[in-house]
Amino acid sequence: MAKQYVNNEGVERRSGGLKVLRAVDAAFDNLFLIVLVLVLLCASYVVYDNGRIIKGANSVQYEQYKPHDTASFAELQQKNSEVFGWVEVFGTGIDYPVAQTDNNFKYVNTSVYDSPSIAGAIYLDYRNSRDLSDFNSILYGHHMDESAMFGDIDKFESAEFFESHAYGEIYTSATDRYYGIELFAYVLGDAYDEKLYNPYVESEDEKQAYIDYVYSIAYHSRDIEIGADDRLVVLSTCASEPTNGRHLLVGKLSDDRFENSFASENRGSGLGDLFDRFPHDLALVALCVIVIIVVSLLIYAIKRRERKRKEAQTKRD
Repeated sequence: MAKQYVNNEGVERRSGGLKVLRAVDAAFDNLFLIVLVLVLLCASYVVYDNGRIIKGANSVQYEQYKPHDTASFAELQQKNSEVFGWVEVFGTGIDYPVAQTDNNFKYVNTSVYDSPSIAGAIYLDYRNSRDLSDFNSILYGHHMDESAMFGDIDKFESAEFFESHAYGEIYTSATDRYYGIELFAYVLGDAYDEKLYNPYVESEDEKQAYIDYVYSIAYHSRDIEIGADDRLVVLSTCASEPTNGRHLLVGKLSDDRFENSFASENRGSGLGDLFDRFPHDLALVALCVIVIIVVSLLIYAIKRRERKRKEAQTKRD
């Protein structure tokens, strides 16, 4: 009888140890699932936040203020008196109001509604004149996905895209008129290139030197007649590489407006395309959910098989 008692005690000890191990395994599984859920929530928030930022930067929201109607543009100016113009590059998502203040920092993270915004706004260099009378007027904007802000400038790296997109226009309330833009150079530049980002080009020699320099460093260019009496507009945005890299479009201002041959086409920045993003974002979230479910089932199957193996081993002992 004593021997039987000892055997029962050993079995109880082993059983108690298995219970502890199972509790530890269950706690680990629960912790793992909690981590996966947190990762899912973080991924979902990133998707949501990115969509919110892109939607807030999309040019469609500003169309109601476009200076086709002076009254509507004046309404935007009432919201922010530093808004003075509008720039559009035909066939792209670049179709935005333009602001200017006394520095080049405010509109990096401030919208044209004069409110905080990661997307910022399109703005004119504070050293330039709003009437676009300077030889080279420099505009800045963030490089963003979904054709937002100046996100389409890097598309001009394609020779085909550069050749097929040659025109745009810019409006300024300082003269209450539109000017045509004839694009002639796409440049991969540097943010600290003082020759390129110099708005104080005045003499004829300096102007010709600037034109020659743009052509010399252009990634793509087309030959057009440009003289010292002409004026240029430079659109600048960040490049992913190198750190200080910049994508630039350079065009010549014209007193005549050019026909927009892309007017009836989808530019890739309308609300339809904006909402087309959501199924892809939802697919990403759904994928995360599927991964969690599959991993959970896999863990459960492995643990169940291991538990049965241990139970069978215990019975044999």
